[in-house]
Amino acid sequence: MNNRKKAWIVITTIFIFGLVAGIAIDRFGLGNRDPRRHHRKPPDFKEIFTKELNLNTEQQVKLDTLLVELRTKVDEARKKNVERYDKARHEFNENFIQILDPQQKQKFEQMLKDFDDKRKKKERKE
Repeated sequence: MNNRKKAWIVITTIFIFGLVAGIAIDRFGLGNRDPRRHHRKPPDFKEIFTKELNLNTEQQVKLDTLLVELRTKVDEARKKNVERYDKARHEFNENFIQILDPQQKQKFEQMLKDFDDKRKKKERKE
């Protein structure tokens, strides 16, 4: 085999290796990723259970009720977690402010305001 063919084989092999490595890094989360980029629709449990378990109409109606109850409980649990997080964050802020001098306190309060503004902006987008 001549040198020119060997060079093309090496270049092609390197290119393919780079392509495969890039895909692997993107797919398996090794790269810098935006979590919203791959947002997936939640599974439709009624459809899945109905199909896989061959549910009759009466079972489907009961399943609807159970899924509504589950959603309510999950939403309540999520709300409680948010409330607990907010309470812990508020307690930290109050304690942290106690160790700051007046200039630091003013800057910290502005930082908190900026953080809350960003969070509210983000919530509106979602």
